Amino acid sequence: MSVPKSNRAQGLLLHHEGRKTFFHCQWSVNPAKLSYGVSVDLVFKRALQPSTPAEQPLSHLDRTTSLWHYDLENNSASPERIAFDGSPSVLDFLTSALGCLPENHPEDVAAVKLLVPTVDMYVSRSDAIEMRMKDCVLVEQARSFVEPLQHIKAATHSIEVNDFAAICAGSIGGVQLRSYDPGETWLQLGNLEEQFVNRLSYGWLSSRPLARKRLAFIQGRADAEGSIEMWRSAKALGIALVVFDAQGHWLQDPKWSDLREAFVPMDITPDQELPARIVQAVRSYGKPFHGIMTVSDARLSAAARAAQQMSFATNPADAYDIAGDKYLTRKLEPSASESFQCTDVGQAHDRLKNASLPSLRYPLIVKPCTGWGSECVTRVDDDDMLIEAVAKACSRHDNSAFASTGCVVEPYISGPEFDANFVLLNGDVLFFEIADDYPSRGDSRSTELAANCDFLETQVVSSAGLPVQEQAMIRDHIHASIIRQGFHSGVYHCEGRVRDSTVEFRLNPSTGHFDLTPRATKGTEKPSVYLVENNARPPGYMVANLTAVTYGVDYFALQMLFALGAEEQDRFRGLAMPFRDGAQYYSMVQYVSPTHSGVLVTEDPGKEMAARCPDLVHRDNIAVSWSPKRKGDRVYGPESKETAWLSRYVLTSRQSLDHLLELGDRIVREYKYELDTI
Repeated sequence: MSVPKSNRAQGLLLHHEGRKTFFHCQWSVNPAKLSYGVSVDLVFKRALQPSTPAEQPLSHLDRTTSLWHYDLENNSASPERIAFDGSPSVLDFLTSALGCLPENHPEDVAAVKLLVPTVDMYVSRSDAIEMRMKDCVLVEQARSFVEPLQHIKAATHSIEVNDFAAICAGSIGGVQLRSYDPGETWLQLGNLEEQFVNRLSYGWLSSRPLARKRLAFIQGRADAEGSIEMWRSAKALGIALVVFDAQGHWLQDPKWSDLREAFVPMDITPDQELPARIVQAVRSYGKPFHGIMTVSDARLSAAARAAQQMSFATNPADAYDIAGDKYLTRKLEPSASESFQCTDVGQAHDRLKNASLPSLRYPLIVKPCTGWGSECVTRVDDDDMLIEAVAKACSRHDNSAFASTGCVVEPYISGPEFDANFVLLNGDVLFFEIADDYPSRGDSRSTELAANCDFLETQVVSSAGLPVQEQAMIRDHIHASIIRQGFHSGVYHCEGRVRDSTVEFRLNPSTGHFDLTPRATKGTEKPSVYLVENNARPPGYMVANLTAVTYGVDYFALQMLFALGAEEQDRFRGLAMPFRDGAQYYSMVQYVSPTHSGVLVTEDPGKEMAARCPDLVHRDNIAVSWSPKRKGDRVYGPESKETAWLSRYVLTSRQSLDHLLELGDRIVREYKYELDTI
C-alpha cells in the first residue's frame, strides 16, 4: 500500500466492551485547502499485540470505551489515553471505524478523514458534514462532532507539533472512506479531499457569536416521514422551535420533544381571525419569540400578518395574498388578457353565450383561484369539459374555511413545464435552479372526462435539459414576477412553462420514457415564459430534499433563518451556497399515483417493494423515500378533489439521465398495491 511521504505512524489500543484491540495507524496532515481548517487522513490496520508494555493488563479499565496511543518505535513507553472528555462523539466515530476491521483479515484497512479547525469559529449548522457529504460515493459514513452554535477553538498548535492525540480530540468532523482495495486507499483519500473542498467550502461556520432564537412554526406537517429533515434542520441551526397546531397532532406526543421546544394546541383554521389567534398564542407562551413561519399555503398570508403585527421579519402580507390567488397572480403577468375568472358554473355558461367576446380557443386550463398540489387542475378541450371542470374547481372549498369559490380559466401552454426555485435576499438571487417537470396525464391529447385529465406531477428531474438561452429567460422572467408581486427575501417555488420552446417532450419508443428533444416542427414565434404559479415558500418536502442532496442547499433551513430577521442574514447567505462543482449526480423525484380511488388492501406497498427488490431499493439509487400509505388508508384517484400520490422517491444516478429515468420506470412498475372499492 503506497503512502504519502509526510505520513507518520502511531500505535493504537482500543478498549471497548471489556476487550483490548491493537492497531497500527498511518496518518498525514493535508495542505490547507479550506479557509477554516485542514483535514487529517488516518489509515488503520489490525496489529499484533506488542511485547511490552502495551500488552500489560490495564487493571483500572472497566467496560468504558477508551482509545490509547503509543510509540511504535519506543517499546519502553507506556500507552497514553487520548482525552475525549469534551468530544465523546469523536471517540464514538473512531470506535465505529475501527470496528469495521475483522479479526481474520489482517490485510484489510479502514480509513478516515478528520476535519481540524485552524481558526476560532462558531457553528452555524451543526450537522453540516453529514448533510453536505450525503451520497458522496467515496463515503461510508460522515459525522459532525459539534453542537449547534458551539464556539470551536483552533487546533493550530496541535498540528504544528504533530500532537496526534490533540488533533484527534480537537477535530470537528470526520468521514469514513468507503471500502476499497487497500492498495488504493491513499489515492481515494486524495479524491475525498477534493470532495471536502467541493462540499464544505461554504458558510457553515461563523466568525461571530450566534445566539439561540425561538421560532413559532404554524401547522406541523402531516407525518414524521414527510417532514423529519425539516425539524432536524431547525435543531442543527440551534433554533428553539415551538409548533402551533390542532390538539392531537402527532408532534404533541412527548416522544418528539427532541425536535421541538414545545407544542402549543390552537385552532389554526385558515379563516379571517387566524392572524389574531396566532398573535395571542405567541404572546401567551411566556417566553420571547424572534419570528413566525409556516410552509402551509393556506396560512402564509395569516402568518405574515401576525409577523407584521409583532414586528418580525416577513414579506408583505399583500404579496402572499397575490401569490395565493391564481387569478391575482395572472393579472400581474404580461399575458393577463388571455385569462378570465368564474365564481360559479353560471358564469362559465354566460361566457360561452356572450357573442361580443372572442370564441374560446381550446385547449384551456381550469383551476381553483386558491389551491395547491395540482388539485382540481384540469385540461379541457371543449365546452362540455369546460363546464364540468369549472364545477369541480369552484366546489373545491365547499366544506372549508375559504370564502373563495372562484376558478381561473387560462390557455393551455403545450411547451415544457418547469420548476424554478429561487433563494432571494433583499431582492438579489443567491441561488437558483430549474428542474424539468415531465408530462402528466393532463398533457395527453386524450378526450377522456375532464375529471381524469389531472396535472399531478409524475417526474421532476433536477438540472434542466432546456436550452441555456431559455433557462436564462426563465430566471429573468420569474425573478421579475416574484419582485412584482411584492416579495424581497426568502425561498420561492415557482412553476411555469416555456411557450413556443425550441424543444418538446417526446415519447422514446425504444426506452418507453419521455425525452426532451428539438421540436419536430419549428415554430414561428420566439420562446417566452408563462408563469403558472408562485408558491411563496419552499418546495414540497420531496422536491426540497431533491435540492438538498443534489446541490447541498436546504430550503427549509433558509426559510427559518429568513423568518428570524436581519441578524441571521449572514447565516442565510452562507448556507445558500451550493456545492462548488454543482450537482453531484442526475436526480429526480419519482411520483407513484393511483388510477382510481379506493381503500388500500396492501399492508405496506413501499416496504413490500423494498423487500422484493433489494437491487432497486438501496442507497445508490434512492436518496429519500416517502411512502406513507398503509393498509386501510383511503387513496384518492384523479377523479377526486384531493392530491392522489401513493408514494414519492428521490432517485439518483451517476451514469446517465436515461439510467435515472429507467430507475423511475422500475419504481412505478414494481410498486404493487391493491385497492378495494369505496
